[in-house]
Amino acid sequence: MNKRIMHKLTSLIFYAASLLLAIYGIWSFSHCADTIAQARAAGQLMEKGSGYSIANFYMENCGRYAVYALLLAALGLLLSRMHPLYMNKHDEAQTPFDEEEKLEQDRELDEWFTEMGRSDT
Repeated sequence: MNKRIMHKLTSLIFYAASLLLAIYGIWSFSHCADTIAQARAAGQLMEKGSGYSIANFYMENCGRYAVYALLLAALGLLLSRMHPLYMNKHDEAQTPFDEEEKLEQDRELDEWFTEMGRSDT
C-alpha cells in the first residue's frame, strides 16, 4: 500500500476515534447531570459545600473522554499536516534533488577540496 494512503488512513482513524470519544463524553456528561439532579431532588446532595464533589464527579466520569478526544484530534491534525518528505527521506520519488544535481554538487565539493589542498602547500 502507498505510504501516503497509509498516512492519510492513520490520520482518519485518529479523527474517527476522537469523534467516538467526543460523542461518548457528551452522553456521559448528560448522564452525570441527570444523576446529580436526582441526588439533589432526593436530598442526598446539599447545595452548599458540595461544589468540589460535583466537579470531581464530572471530571471522573466525562472529563477524561473530552481530554482524550482533544488529544486524538490533535494527533490526527499533526499527522495530516506532516510533510511526507520528512517521513520518507530514503524514497527517491520524494527527494528534492534529482541525480544530476547531486552529482554536480559532488563535483563542486571535490573541486573545492582540491583547491583547499593546493592552497595548504
